[in-house]
Amino acid sequence: MKNKTRYYSVMIMILTALSLLISSCGGDTPLKPSREDIPKWEQAYPKFSNLYETGLDLRVQINEDGMIYYVILPDNAIAPTATEVRSGGINGSIIEGSTNVKGNTEGVIKISGLAKSGKYDIYVVAEDFVLTPNLQEYPAKIDIDTTDDITSPEWLYGFPKAVNIDATAFDLKVCINEPGRVYYMVVLNNAEAPVSEAVKAGKYAVASGSVIVIADTESIINITGLINNTDYDVYVVSEDNAGRPNIQSSPFKLDIKTVNDTTPPEWISTYPQTDSIGPTSLDIKVKINESGLVYYSVLPNNSPAPSSGDVKSGKDAVKSGVVLAAADTEKTIKISGLTGGTEYDVYITSEDYKINLQTSPVKLDVTTRDINDSDIMVLIERGTFSIGNGSYQMMVTYPAHPHMVTLTYDFYIGKYEVTFGEYDDYCFQTGTSYKDSAGMGRGERPVMNVIWNDTLSFCNWKSDKAGLPRAYDGAGNLLDGDGNITTDITKVKGYRLTTEAEWEYTARNKGTRPGIEYSGSDTPDDVAWYSSNSGGTTHPVGQKNPNELGIYDMSGNVSEFCHDGYVDYGYNSPPKINPIGVGGSIRMIRGGSYRGGTTTSYRLADGNNFRGNTGTGFRIARTK
Repeated sequence: MKNKTRYYSVMIMILTALSLLISSCGGDTPLKPSREDIPKWEQAYPKFSNLYETGLDLRVQINEDGMIYYVILPDNAIAPTATEVRSGGINGSIIEGSTNVKGNTEGVIKISGLAKSGKYDIYVVAEDFVLTPNLQEYPAKIDIDTTDDITSPEWLYGFPKAVNIDATAFDLKVCINEPGRVYYMVVLNNAEAPVSEAVKAGKYAVASGSVIVIADTESIINITGLINNTDYDVYVVSEDNAGRPNIQSSPFKLDIKTVNDTTPPEWISTYPQTDSIGPTSLDIKVKINESGLVYYSVLPNNSPAPSSGDVKSGKDAVKSGVVLAAADTEKTIKISGLTGGTEYDVYITSEDYKINLQTSPVKLDVTTRDINDSDIMVLIERGTFSIGNGSYQMMVTYPAHPHMVTLTYDFYIGKYEVTFGEYDDYCFQTGTSYKDSAGMGRGERPVMNVIWNDTLSFCNWKSDKAGLPRAYDGAGNLLDGDGNITTDITKVKGYRLTTEAEWEYTARNKGTRPGIEYSGSDTPDDVAWYSSNSGGTTHPVGQKNPNELGIYDMSGNVSEFCHDGYVDYGYNSPPKINPIGVGGSIRMIRGGSYRGGTTTSYRLADGNNFRGNTGTGFRIARTK
């Protein structure tokens, strides 16, 4: 270590001499260092750890590359200057040394050879690596006191002890005479007694764990997950915080017996409750006061009320099932496969792990939404309009220069962007992976992180549920009502994505407002969640004003995949009838999102299967 110190000292002298030589050759202006600020300690540094009888770890971290110098002196010795620490050779020093470190990276210096039960002062100073090195003005001081503790902690009188024993849990109270850690292990009655290290490891235990404790201070450990009316052996052992920890030679044993629980779970206030009711699905949110099972049973409206036992067995149910529920934790039950526009009676009951079933179930009245009602789709009549405006809005925008488009058919378009609630129902029924909400919420917020191929699978699933012919084959080609590949959008009968022409025709009020900036308004805050008002997150669909046709969120919230492959609509583009773009791997995205722009002419493009992102979702359509 001292050789390294001398090496760096020689290098510094050479660099300093070189600096002076350059200065003398160049006039009165000396060569400035490449960095003028002295190095700074990162927060909480320098510090030490792993203190034991004869040594410790010295931990250092500064904000730039440099050298760390240190010296260890007897307690209360005269404090050295920063230059003395760097130079070394201090009278009475016990240990001196240095090490180089990288900026913002912790360095660990292992120090040994100290005396047991000794008190020392450690002085540490940092210097950076520049042409003319910058040394900290004052060294940092650390006081240390080594220890020769070789005794394990002792239990204070009356500890450890078990209190508040119920059917599945108890409190373990512990208190020792010095700071340290207490380990525990719960095993079945008359199991082989473990040694102290086995308790610390916690292997093969019904329950195990540890807690940090303060000297002479009671700590309480809540132990749960036991079986009612059962005998257990509880082993407890403690260990101190010495540099080389001392663990008790043998664990302390407690005998306990859980009580016989005969009380069923209770519902937490406001639960159970319905959520995200769709045409064919709904969510039930439940929360009980102890861990157990929740059973549900969906019956036709006005069916005879079942008992809790009937709900548990699923007797006469349209749909039934069971979920595990942790104590005081909300759980969502997803029920699917229902009929749109239908009234149901949903009964919910719960049971704990001691087989205590609630006396009677709770009833929830539910009506699913009609799959074809006006809350979901809006009919758009055929027409001719001018599409595009040709302006570049971002580097990633694909402009469409104005040209005439005629739609010769009527079509339905989703009043709202497809929500997480709807997409989660699809995932649940098909075993598809759920999409990440990025912490923004699910339910009625628009689904995101979908890729183009995901949206086609959802559309086909929705067609299957409605008894309609599928709109897509596995390669993403459009299919007619007989299942044949087609490029004629008027022959497609199933649910599908909007074409780019349909999307803009709808956003511009069937073409009657060609110059409108945002769908439904020239003021974005009226109709859109976008970068200036979204707070960096999506929002539940339908909260802003709709456009003139009653369609929500065509500007903002999430951008929407269209069916079309990318087409460059340049200058002098000829009129088009029922365009669907081209095939290929690049697909159009319209509408802007909560993260950025929102105009009706805003065009983006993305690969069929490139990626999903938090700004892209979709809206469905169907040819009449």
